[in-house]
Order: sequence, then structure tokens, then C-alpha cells
Amino acid sequence: MTAAANAVRDAATAINRSTPSPILEHHDDDLFVASVPATEERPWQGVLTENRFFFQNPDGAGWIGSTYTATPTSGVRELNLRGVGGTLRVTQGNCPAPRLEDRLPTLATLALGGRAHDACAGPFHAPIGLAGTSWLILRIGNQLHPDLESSETITVNTLTFGQSGRVGGTIACNDAGFQDLRWTQDGFERMDGAEEEKGDDGDEDSGGEADRDLFVTEIACNLPASEAFGRTALTSLYEAESWSIVGDQLVIDLPEGERLVGWYLGSDVFAEAGVEIGSPVAEESEAGPVSTGEVEIEGGE
Repeated sequence: MTAAANAVRDAATAINRSTPSPILEHHDDDLFVASVPATEERPWQGVLTENRFFFQNPDGAGWIGSTYTATPTSGVRELNLRGVGGTLRVTQGNCPAPRLEDRLPTLATLALGGRAHDACAGPFHAPIGLAGTSWLILRIGNQLHPDLESSETITVNTLTFGQSGRVGGTIACNDAGFQDLRWTQDGFERMDGAEEEKGDDGDEDSGGEADRDLFVTEIACNLPASEAFGRTALTSLYEAESWSIVGDQLVIDLPEGERLVGWYLGSDVFAEAGVEIGSPVAEESEAGPVSTGEVEIEGGE
């Protein structure tokens, strides 16, 4: 178990709560899932662990973490996703997107809300850098993500780091993005003279609310604890001093010894494959090659 994972467990123990093992570390049989690029729907990605399926909502906004029951049959693995009325069906077939099949060779279909979303799936890889990655926010200081271990289905808060420095994520079921904050190899920096009213996707007048220069869409999530946690976590980045990646954990150092800890949800597979398709923090640059080893990467002093 990594040092960051131990820190998460220690914090959980301190407040008499346990953190489930699937959140602390990835397993050899975890699957990374990415939708087949299509202009008529929002691209989405997900990671299937031994206990939960975490995925971007293809019909809305936000990341969902759903427990499931599995029904294995010959050549097919069908998961019934609790609380969302959907299924994930993984078939030993061919990925229907040629530009993704080298990394994600297996066919997967997410059935949700009466619609079927084709996807490609393959082995989960450890991160090799911050560019193009997404992270579930596990904790900030000693405060754990609400309901992470107690609910069958939750909407989780996330961070996303664009290829050219953009910082965004999700707060409950809303997309969020910073106007004037960028990540660098040395930590984070405020940008002088932020651009005119733009949301996290770069479009004029996103219709969201501004908290300093954090823009958030305005979907009514009815998740006050999760929304408060997510907003606290994202705004804390204004004071961030450095970041580091240890295995599948992101550790962001904050003032007075506090830390924000994230758990790896995957990289921007569309950019890596050179697929030009929109996403909340999509960038034009390509990411580097994928690594399967556990690495430690420092960003800051």
C-alpha cells in the first residue's frame, strides 16, 4: 500500500470511519472504459473496480460511483448497477472504435436511462503525469468525501487537469472550471489578467456562477454535503503549494500541513489517441505514452 493510501486510512481511523479497499488501490483486473467517440453525445469514461463502477454520466453531468452485482455468462460479464437502473455489459468482442482498440480492445455497453452507450474497455494503467488526468477527491485534510463508503450509489467530486494547464472537475452533478488557475510542473499558479467570461470548456458565458474565478454550472443536485465538500476542495487549490503522484494517489500539499488526496480515475484517452472530440476540459495536445508501472512523480519543491 502506498504512503498516500496509508495517510488516507490513518485519517479515516482518526474519525472512526473505515475507507473501503477499492478506493485505496487499483487491482489487476480493474477495467478502464471509454465511450466510442460520437458527435451526438457527450464523451464519457469510467473505471470498473472489484466493488464499484465509477463513470461519467453520459446523459448529464458529474461522476457516479455505483456498486453492482455481476452475472457472468459464457464470454460476457453483465453488471447490474445498483441505484441507477442500468447495466454494464462487457463482451469478449472487438472495440468498435479503431483509434481506441490498441489500448482498449474489448467491447462494453452501458445501458442507462433507456439508452445504450457503446464503449471500449481494457486494462487500467497507472498515471505517468498530471496532464489529461481525472481524480476522485478522497479527502481534504481530515474530511473524507461524503458517503463514499456508506451508499450504494453516489455522485462523486472530481478534479481534472488539462493537457495545457487547465484545472477543472466536478462538484456533485455540476461541471466546474477555473478561469485564472493553471497547474504547472512546479505546482499551481494564478494567471494575471484572466480571460473574459468563459466557462471551464472555454465557451463564452457558460451560464454558471462565479466563486472568485471558479465557474460552476447550475444543475440542482440536491446533494448539499457533497456540493459543500467539492467546492471546499476545488477552492483550496488557490492555496496549493505543490503536487505529487504516488502510484494511483494524487497528493496536493496545502498550507499548515494539510493535504488534498485524490484517487486516479483515468487519463484523457481521446487526446492520447488523437481523437478530436469535446469534453469539459479537452485540450488539443497529445498525452505521452501509457505506462503500466507504479511511479512517483513530483510537482513542486
